[in-house]
Amino acid sequence: MGAPVIIEPVKTEWTEAEYLADVGLDPQVRYEYLRGKVYAMSTPSAAHAEISSNFFAPLHQHLRGKPCRPYLGNMALKINFLGNPAYYIPDVMVACDDKPAHTNHREEPLVLMEIMSPSTASIDQREKRVAYTALPSLWHYLIVNSLKKEVFHYSRSGQGWTEIILTVPEEGIRIPELDFSLTVGELYEQSGL
Repeated sequence: MGAPVIIEPVKTEWTEAEYLADVGLDPQVRYEYLRGKVYAMSTPSAAHAEISSNFFAPLHQHLRGKPCRPYLGNMALKINFLGNPAYYIPDVMVACDDKPAHTNHREEPLVLMEIMSPSTASIDQREKRVAYTALPSLWHYLIVNSLKKEVFHYSRSGQGWTEIILTVPEEGIRIPELDFSLTVGELYEQSGL
């Protein structure tokens, strides 16, 4: 149960071009690419699907007709990871690049959300947090617990980042750059938590 987990690489070594040509565009399976390896992601749990939908649906409606676009676990994010290209598939991403250079991935997100489970906690809280918060375009990184009502909200503040932990259903998750907010209770609605 919980968020998708990275399983064994599907091939030992891939080039970035092979990833983009062979698996990066496959709409049926979610793959991430890191350090020359391609990792298939497991199928999300029901709670994971509810939580991501609860964030995406109102965000999608709110951003209709505006330049920013939300993506629900189906758009790759290209980043530079230790000097090498890497592609992650965030659970929800908002990108505001007016004319993206690529149709199969984005490079300048404003908001990223990952839904964590015990098997993905260290990746989401360490590896991805370090990589994501190094992106100049990113203003909000949300790590959402799939086992209890708990949201780690990292937001850009001046030259650094602030972290708040939200656990009360009435607390708001606020994205002022998009004039958007959602309560913790709304995020977890019908998730069984």
